[in-house]
Amino acid sequence: MLRYMSSLRRSDTPPSLEVANQVQIDDLVQRNRALEYLNNRLNDRLSAEANRSKEAVQDFQQRWHEKEKSLREECEDFLAYYRCVQLSTVSALETERMNVLNEQKALREEKLLRLQRDFRITMFYAKERELEERIMELEEENERMASERKELALVLKKKLSIIIAQLQSKDVEIENISSERDVAEVGSSSVNCC
Repeated sequence: MLRYMSSLRRSDTPPSLEVANQVQIDDLVQRNRALEYLNNRLNDRLSAEANRSKEAVQDFQQRWHEKEKSLREECEDFLAYYRCVQLSTVSALETERMNVLNEQKALREEKLLRLQRDFRITMFYAKERELEERIMELEEENERMASERKELALVLKKKLSIIIAQLQSKDVEIENISSERDVAEVGSSSVNCC
């Protein structure tokens, strides 16, 4: 089309102008080719740069995902380590709680034993007091009974001495009666004899 246009112009214009125009056209064509070449080179560079950019972005994204994956794994490792430490701490805490409960149980048992001992001692003292009171009561009763026995012994001695006196008087009476009877028998036998 340029040639057609240039042929139309050539016939209309004088030859020196035609040469100048041809030089300008050749120059413009050369410039156009240079610009097309430059444009092609720039397009090639642009697509190469776009490809490099895509690759760089993909590489960056891949490295980012790998880094993210690595960080996620590290975080999971840290969380697992933290859980282990937490479980270890909870275990140590529960162990200490068990130790405290065992100590409290031992203290309660010791307190219970002490209370039982104190109760037995208190019961022993109460029983001792009871027995001492009973001993005092028995001693008082023994003294009372001893004085009653003495009084009874005195009464019995008096009665015995009265009975002995009565027996002696009865014995004397019996002897008197017996001697009177003997005398009466002797007298009656002597009367019978005579």
